[in-house]
Amino acid sequence: MESDVMKSPEGLQGRRDKMARSIEGTAADAGEMVKEAGNRIGAKVQNARQSLTQAQTVVTDGARQAAEFTDEYVRMNPWKSLGIAAAAGLLIGILMARR
Repeated sequence: MESDVMKSPEGLQGRRDKMARSIEGTAADAGEMVKEAGNRIGAKVQNARQSLTQAQTVVTDGARQAAEFTDEYVRMNPWKSLGIAAAAGLLIGILMARR
């Protein structure tokens, strides 16, 4: 018991055309979804890049300030700085010798 649609070539052609249009529409929708996902991911990557740049700036500024403070302290207290460095070296040497 075949239907008239299945028997006639025009009916099959119509179903094939309808299916092809449906597949094309689905592919177009999938392409749009991929494009939207790519845009969202791109925006998130850009935000992450900006956050990392800001964090790098903060860390760099902090390190620069610490280096300037250390330089100033050493220049104002050279003998004290030398004593602290010698004590730290001695302590590190003792700890390394125990291993």
